[in-house]
Amino acid sequence: MYTEYDGEIIIKSRPLLIFFINTVVFFGIYIILGMFFADTIGDALCMTIAVSISTILSAVAIKDEIKDCFKRLEFKQFIVWVVGGYLLFFIVEPFVIAPIIEHVFNLQPETTNNELVTQITSTSPIIYFIAFSFLMPIREELVYRYSLIGTGDSFLILRVLFSSGLFAYMHLAGGPMIYGVYYLFFALILAFIYEHSDGNILYPIALHIVNNFIALLIS
Repeated sequence: MYTEYDGEIIIKSRPLLIFFINTVVFFGIYIILGMFFADTIGDALCMTIAVSISTILSAVAIKDEIKDCFKRLEFKQFIVWVVGGYLLFFIVEPFVIAPIIEHVFNLQPETTNNELVTQITSTSPIIYFIAFSFLMPIREELVYRYSLIGTGDSFLILRVLFSSGLFAYMHLAGGPMIYGVYYLFFALILAFIYEHSDGNILYPIALHIVNNFIALLIS
């Protein structure tokens, strides 16, 4: 009885552990590397190393769950969710959200975060391309979907709204609050796919990677 109960406690604590790794540990490593090595290896590599370490630690911590996610992955469903989710955002973002922001709020449809990412990427193209296209999406899905939404039906709507709202706010990069609508809509798509794939984190990770990869290629 104790072993089963103890195992249940460990499983329930994993989202908190993953959140800790991808926030406190990530920023701690990034800050320390920046203090001592930013002038020699550059800020881009410091960030890439930090997110790589946090991603590896996360993978080790939930390796059994990741294996289970791969076992439960249905290829056709996976393609439908990822492609469908991207096409939905690809259509709504420029044809619905952007015109509203431009004509109703008299703002440029290009968000502050996108402009910042484009500027940063130009300084170290290869390193930042890897970081923003692959590593950061994995980290963000582990934080906002796996950790903050988690599993179970208790307060699900509140968890989704809190996670998506925080995701949107953290992507404002100092820009107007209305720009958060872009990221809120994308976060809700990711949350919807996460929930309808029975908590398989591989689905939103794949969609997030596809979105970032194409966005950086276009920019």
